[in-house]
Amino acid sequence: MSDSKGLEIVGRIPRNAIQEVLVNVGTYRMIDVVDIRWYANNKPSYKGIRLNREEAKKLLSEKKSLCNTFDDSERVVGVVSVLSLIHI
Repeated sequence: MSDSKGLEIVGRIPRNAIQEVLVNVGTYRMIDVVDIRWYANNKPSYKGIRLNREEAKKLLSEKKSLCNTFDDSERVVGVVSVLSLIHI
């Protein structure tokens, strides 16, 4: 699960009144990470992904193809917009 110590919220994507995706960046166990995780009632779930700096850069380089593939999906476009906030 996500441990918010040392991480800063840089983006939120609400799903409904109690669920949302939070995008956190920071240092976890002395590694610069990006953590993208589902939260329900402000509690993190195991559903998510934590990437180190190099993995996050690769994901960001794919965001253009993600937009082209799912251009009509507001949720994917929202995720890509939040990814754009991440400065690596």
